[in-house]
This record gives sequence, C-alpha cells and structure tokens, in this order.
Amino acid sequence: MADRLLFQKIRKELGFTETRAFSFGAAPMKASTIDFFKSLNIPLINNYGMSETTAPQFVNMGENIDIYTCGRSLGGTEGIIYNPDSNEEGEIIFRGRNRFMGYSKNEKATLETIDENGFCHSGDQGIIDKLGRLKITGRIKELIVTAGGENVAPYPIEIAIKDKCKIISNAVIIGDGKKYLTVILTLKCEPNGQLLGEALAYLVEISKNVKTVDDCLKDKKVMDYIQRSIDAVNKNSVSRAQEVRKWTLIMNDFSVDGGEFTPTMKLKRKTVNQKYSKEIDAMYADPKF
Repeated sequence: MADRLLFQKIRKELGFTETRAFSFGAAPMKASTIDFFKSLNIPLINNYGMSETTAPQFVNMGENIDIYTCGRSLGGTEGIIYNPDSNEEGEIIFRGRNRFMGYSKNEKATLETIDENGFCHSGDQGIIDKLGRLKITGRIKELIVTAGGENVAPYPIEIAIKDKCKIISNAVIIGDGKKYLTVILTLKCEPNGQLLGEALAYLVEISKNVKTVDDCLKDKKVMDYIQRSIDAVNKNSVSRAQEVRKWTLIMNDFSVDGGEFTPTMKLKRKTVNQKYSKEIDAMYADPKF
C-alpha cells in the first residue's frame, strides 16, 4: 500500500518508472545512504569490477544477497583474497575469460598487474565471507604505516566517524610515518560555510545557536559532540594504533573544484595531505603527546 500511495510517485519523479534494478559501483557509498533509498523501496545494489575485468567481477544477484557487500564473483570466474592476514583481509585478485590480456604496448605494467597464475591484481583490499560475498575495505596503496610499523586501513575508520557523527561530511585519516593517527574533518555545508539542513537537524538538540561552520568552531557544545563521537569510534578500535588521537575541523567541505575529489568523486589523499599540511603539522606539534 505504501509503495502504491507514495514510493511509486517518488520513483516517477526520479525517472525510475521502468527501472528494474538499481546498481552502483566505482566509488564507496555510506550504509546510511543505502538505507535511505531502501526505505523508499529503491534497493541500491553494489557491484564491483574494473575495466581490466570487462567491468563487472563481483555482482549482487541470485540467492543470499547482501546489499552492503559487492556480491559474489561471476560464474565462470574466480575472485579470491591474496595473502590474507589474520582477519582474512587482503588484496582482491581475480581471473577468468572476462580478464583482459594486458596493457597495449606496456609489458611492464602488464607483468605488474597479472601474476604467473593468471590472476589480475586489483590493488583494492577486502574480505570475502563464507558465502563468497565481497566487502571492500580500502586500497592497498592507501594503507597507513605508522612510526611504530602498524598497518592501518583508513577507510573503515573514516566511515565509522561519519556514521557516528552525523554532521561530518568528510573525514581523512592521517598518520603515515607518524606516532599516532589524526583526522581532517569537514562539515556538511555550502561553499559559503552555511550548514546544510541535514547537519542542522542533528545540531538542533546540541546547540541552537549554530548556522555556519564558523559558529560550530566557536561552540563548545558542538566541539564536545565531535570529540564524543571520535571517542566512541576509538572504543571499537582493534588496537591502540588505530585510535584517532587528534582532529582538526576545516572551514570548507571537499569538492572537485577544490581539488580534494576526482571528477568521479574519489578522494585524492595526496592532495589533502599537501593542501592542509599546516593543519596536519599542528596536530603533531606537541613532542610530549
């Protein structure tokens, strides 16, 4: 009844009257976004692949679908985790007739991507559950190695922070070669610093006096709320090396024009580290910390 009275109208307004499947890929999506569309009877189905695998490699189809995973490897192909750690987490690799033969006129790159067993190395990190469903946890190249030699995957921590602190738009974990982890935070706001309605809806119970990012920076209640959120994430950390010790809130949200995102909305971590180097250095300025 709800679908007939409301959800069908929403899909019509969105141009989805003839749509039978809603799939996405290329970039991660927050569970809260998936939940929102699911509540409108628009289940978003995550799929995973590369140009080197003729696009799809893991697809949510058939039985035991979990929309929070990327599904299972396509029939006739093989997708496994290479060199898994104690948590069964490692690089995602795959082979099959859908795999490309190599890069044109670039033997060096081909040999770096396809191993002697015919597996294509994705450079992505993930876990495959007992039912063969893939969950991506980050990029191998994005792994942070702290000064103590601990390997830390930043993506799960960043997602946890955004899920816990509803006013946060973006979070970037810093800590490569450092003694501890820190994070650069942005709020859900317009380019002029005005907070979006989504952020204001959560802040109304915390502080009614904030309308802009600058207001938040000056409001102790908001700052305390962010700190409590970070503390809650730290409590679920698997080790002290994965706890966030300091954070910095910057004035503007990330954007393509600002250089923090690619045109396909992939985070450019190197750019963030360079652009906000002063803020990062300040978080590591205390030698006693």
